[in-house]
Amino acid sequence: MQSISDVLYRISLVLIVLAIVSFVYWDKAIALYCYQLFENTALFDAMHLLGASTGTGVILPLVIIVGLLILLLYSKGKIDSIHDMKVVFSGYTLAIGVTFLLKFLLGRYRPKLFIEHDWYGFHGFTLIHDYSSMPSGHATMAASLIIPIGIVLYQKHRLLALLTVSFGVFLGLSRIIISIHFFSDVLVGMAIGLSCFAFALQKIKSQLY
Repeated sequence: MQSISDVLYRISLVLIVLAIVSFVYWDKAIALYCYQLFENTALFDAMHLLGASTGTGVILPLVIIVGLLILLLYSKGKIDSIHDMKVVFSGYTLAIGVTFLLKFLLGRYRPKLFIEHDWYGFHGFTLIHDYSSMPSGHATMAASLIIPIGIVLYQKHRLLALLTVSFGVFLGLSRIIISIHFFSDVLVGMAIGLSCFAFALQKIKSQLY
């Protein structure tokens, strides 16, 4: 029987392959479609608000709140082991580090530069916001923090777990709707988040047994 880590690694690999395909064939069309369909709509404004509410300025408070929530659930017997929290936050910390390193190394142009100037590709070695599209930080956070929390909750509270995972996926996809990221940026962010969680799960589990 496959472990959760093995399954997550396989999913991450599939996401990377899809990201490569999307970069070559789908990204431009999806970016233009979303821009034409959602720009200046109520949904566009709502997704912008969602992105701002989960951005860098609130990530630390969010992590603290989630950590306290996990501690509370553990104290009430909703989570079987305090090691679950260690795994989640270890994976999250690793994923965020990898994400910001890749943003700097790749320097990918954001969709608005493609839409406005027909720039598509990579600049490399830059911290400029408009050149930091890949990977999506929000997608990474969703896949390394929000979705893992859903996985941890699954045994005790399946409905809450499903809602948590669904929110994580929706958060990543919302970045495409508002033309902040290409589809492949979100796929790569998700792959990084899931694989880092799988790595943390694997390493910490090996220390316990």
